[in-house]
Amino acid sequence: MNKEILSSILLVAALSLLVNTVNAQSDFYLEAKVNAAGTAPINTPLRYSGPDLNITKFEIQGNSESYKEICPSLQCKIDYKDKYTYFSPPDIPESTLIISNVDFKLQDNITHADLGPKKKELVEQYSANIYCNVDDIVEKNGQELYYCHNANLNSIISNKFDGRSWVFDNTGIYDAKNNTLRVIGNLTDKSASLSATTGNLTENSTSLWNTTKLTEGSSALLDTTNATKNENDNVGNPYFSIKIPDSWAYTEGSNTPEAKNTGFGPVNSN
Repeated sequence: MNKEILSSILLVAALSLLVNTVNAQSDFYLEAKVNAAGTAPINTPLRYSGPDLNITKFEIQGNSESYKEICPSLQCKIDYKDKYTYFSPPDIPESTLIISNVDFKLQDNITHADLGPKKKELVEQYSANIYCNVDDIVEKNGQELYYCHNANLNSIISNKFDGRSWVFDNTGIYDAKNNTLRVIGNLTDKSASLSATTGNLTENSTSLWNTTKLTEGSSALLDTTNATKNENDNVGNPYFSIKIPDSWAYTEGSNTPEAKNTGFGPVNSN
């Protein structure tokens, strides 16, 4: 047998053994077929019409504090059927980044036993945003394998209802010839939230929505009925405060300098 062929067989076998071993010890495992033309189901919002993923295996598990926050009962069931997916391959040499997004439902019939069916459906919607930067490319015997890890980028699992998010580190293998993707990761016990001032994700920040168990009849976390307006035109609620300056009043009849300069003030009216 040709030595190169034998070496390739042994390499594939070793990688398969490594993946299966690591998978058994990992919090996050995704295996999928890449659909170059995209095959989003009819009932899925078409937020993207390019490549997507046909998931063949998807698991989230573990005993970390982050996983206990995601699945307090530690007995959750994952459902990814007919959910939105997204895939962006590397574009060498312009970009070495592989991006994948997966929506899924994480059913927790123990923690959410007291919820009504519609609210339970809502709070169990999750999304995984996966970033993987290519650090090696193998091009032998007709192969085109991209090995990657998230480097300094935060891959994130987030709850689509309340905004809570959890960071995980990951490695991956993208097989461009066979159109397959494998991603293995571990939750880091670092939380992530959206910064209200910069719009960037920050680590170890306290989430505005710090709930461990939702109960039937709980009030909306962003209830605008409690919003107040003071004499300085500050509109706020327990989470946000917005200053509304008079210079924003670009309406016809406004006496602000900006209104006159832009053609909407009384001096410009016919």
